[in-house]
Amino acid sequence: MPLTLFYRIEIPLEPFTFQGETQETSVRMDFIRLPVQSWRQLPGREFRFPVNPEDGYIDGSICLGRAHNPADTTRIAFGELRGNVFTVTFDITFDFTFEGGASELGVFSVSWPVQVDCDPSALDVLVREADRKEARR
Repeated sequence: MPLTLFYRIEIPLEPFTFQGETQETSVRMDFIRLPVQSWRQLPGREFRFPVNPEDGYIDGSICLGRAHNPADTTRIAFGELRGNVFTVTFDITFDFTFEGGASELGVFSVSWPVQVDCDPSALDVLVREADRKEARR
């Protein structure tokens, strides 16, 4: 079975006050499988994903109200890479009713353009290492 390269994206949020406390949190998306051979094929591409628990979903969440709240990402659209920054648009449905810590926020969906910093040379090294490991198998 070939090795699979998973991507992870974490979007830190500016600190904010919720339920009387300052929150420092982020939106995390783990185990992202993109059907490309190299991250350099991402600019200008769009990918769609099913929601949890369907096969191929992105494991996403945001910690708020002392709970991990699901964040189902159904689309990622990559803009052009400018320097070390991608503009990436995420279609995400947040469910704050899942564990109840922030249930007053309910369930809502956003189409969220985000500036994503990346290190092209570090990503190239990771892809080369994955290719080397695959060749040794």
